[in-house]
Amino acid sequence: MNHLTGREDAINRGIFNKEVSDYEVSAVYKHPEATADIVLVHGLKGHPKKTWRSKNDVFWPTDLLPASLKDEKANVLVYGYNADVYSSNSAKSPSDNHIFQHARSLVTSLTQFRRGEKTVELPIIWIVHSFGGIVVKKALLFSQELQLVEQQHYRSLFVSTYAIIFLGTPHNGSDIAKWGHVVEAAINIAVPQKLFATESH
Repeated sequence: MNHLTGREDAINRGIFNKEVSDYEVSAVYKHPEATADIVLVHGLKGHPKKTWRSKNDVFWPTDLLPASLKDEKANVLVYGYNADVYSSNSAKSPSDNHIFQHARSLVTSLTQFRRGEKTVELPIIWIVHSFGGIVVKKALLFSQELQLVEQQHYRSLFVSTYAIIFLGTPHNGSDIAKWGHVVEAAINIAVPQKLFATESH
């Protein structure tokens, strides 16, 4: 019997995509039996491809991440947005208006993608760099607050979030108390080792 390594299985079974959009969700790796979506969001002055690419041209969301999952199966998505989000009246602080716009666009783009792929119920693991963590937190706040029946597909992003990996995200600010309530509301999130055992219904 031929036993494939994680990398070989990823190459043989997954679908790799080199086309990355600057301003929406792009699936850079899709597994036909995925049990989770891993979503990467870049920070200020970043880019959905350049941020995650090393100097020797290794794009780790596709070149390293799928293989590192070994026997686990997940889709890998990247989200792009205009990372020049400074307000016109301040050269040092991002505009709250722009942050909310990016957060709402993230909710819309990711929800539409997951609905199109019929993966709405898959757990989400976020990997966020710097300011991208602020955008994701705003997005989850926005998603959580959508209570109307016709908005539930957008609220599913909050419900489906299982883990967030913050890389250099500044967490201080006026929304920290409100964010604490969101975390408390999501306290039933599964622990990472149980994540891939979760079955969607």
